[in-house]
Amino acid sequence: MKRVARTAVTGVIQRGGINVKFTKEALESIGNTDSASAIPITPEHDPFCMPIGKVESTWIEAYGEEHAAMAQLHIEEEYQKITHIGTETPLVLLHFKDSPKPFVRGFNDLDEVQLTVCTDLANFSSNMDHSEFLADVSDIDAEAKSKIIGRHSLVPEPILQFLISNPELSTALGITTLWTGKRVERFLRYTVDQTLQKIGDDIADSLSGKIRKILTSYKSRKSPDDRPVLVQVVIVGETDFVLLDRVPNEQEVSPIDLQELVSAIERYGDLLEIAQEVTFARSESGDWEFQYLKTRQGQVIGTLACQERTVQTYQEQGRND
Repeated sequence: MKRVARTAVTGVIQRGGINVKFTKEALESIGNTDSASAIPITPEHDPFCMPIGKVESTWIEAYGEEHAAMAQLHIEEEYQKITHIGTETPLVLLHFKDSPKPFVRGFNDLDEVQLTVCTDLANFSSNMDHSEFLADVSDIDAEAKSKIIGRHSLVPEPILQFLISNPELSTALGITTLWTGKRVERFLRYTVDQTLQKIGDDIADSLSGKIRKILTSYKSRKSPDDRPVLVQVVIVGETDFVLLDRVPNEQEVSPIDLQELVSAIERYGDLLEIAQEVTFARSESGDWEFQYLKTRQGQVIGTLACQERTVQTYQEQGRND
């Protein structure tokens, strides 16, 4: 289904409980695009939901005395049920036959070692609380960068996002193929290279320590909220790996055990060559569970549970709009 939508208007709006002013120049920075790639549409911008549509193009037009950012949207309504051969897991495939553009990459690929901590100002009672949190981050990692993200929810859940760019870690999580018996198997380089295993484990241990300390500071600085903190770790590389973990206020975040993560990823090794971005979520038992992936060709593959959650969120969003 295709439709045109107005996504933003110049003037002051409230986003996440904070007044935000859009200028025409700001709209132009997100408008007037008709690129070869499409922006994914995800209900409520919920990272636990799979993309169900694409923003195919955007432009600016007059809107009374203001200006509006307009978008050509495609919502995919057809799901094909498939079975993953390796795990016998039932999955759903969104072909996007009528919208074949690949997805724009959600995260920039960097050639340098960098940790970026992303926060939403709506999760802080004041700018001072946010500034004090960023000062804590600098004390923990002087080289860490910071970034502000915004969400449309009136009171968005607490979120702490970590973007990890590390060429050595990306190499360890890259794909290699080996003959095993009479067939080719796909592995991550971490599995077959002991040097990369050691390097990857050391990097993961160091990052886990920083994430734990930063999360502790975040919990003490953010607005009072009984909901768990959504910790989103993104490892940028040939394929971007997104790790989701909701951490209750009274608990510490679990460390990233790279061996456990690699084991979970390799269960879907045959899909990695077509994957642009793969999302896993930590279960109540502490295991990493596959949620969905975006292919390099602009398709989406996800679990039935993820699809059901996505459809429910989309329907609730429609009732609230």
